[in-house]
Amino acid sequence: MSTFNAITADDMFAYYQQERPDNKTSQIYDALSKDLEEALDSNFFDEATTRVLRNIRDNWKTWKKRILKQVRSKQFQTNVTNYQKSIASVIDAEVDGWVEESRSEKKDGG
Repeated sequence: MSTFNAITADDMFAYYQQERPDNKTSQIYDALSKDLEEALDSNFFDEATTRVLRNIRDNWKTWKKRILKQVRSKQFQTNVTNYQKSIASVIDAEVDGWVEESRSEKKDGG
């Protein structure tokens, strides 16, 4: 039983990721949350195991929010970077146009 008591939410999530390699992260979270709730509702496990599962469930929301916050932050940073690249491309195209226009004017005038 001591091995089971050492299981963490990270361990469970890693196991679910391994078992569901094609699923999105949010689908894995949902499946794990649902399975935890069903396991606790079943009253199948002894008191020690139930305590471990409750502890994982109780900490799960905080853990889930932390991971999702990291994912969203990374997505936001990626979106900002892509937006900045798009703006830079537009500006570069405008500058190239002005340079070309300036060269044409110098040729025509000189």
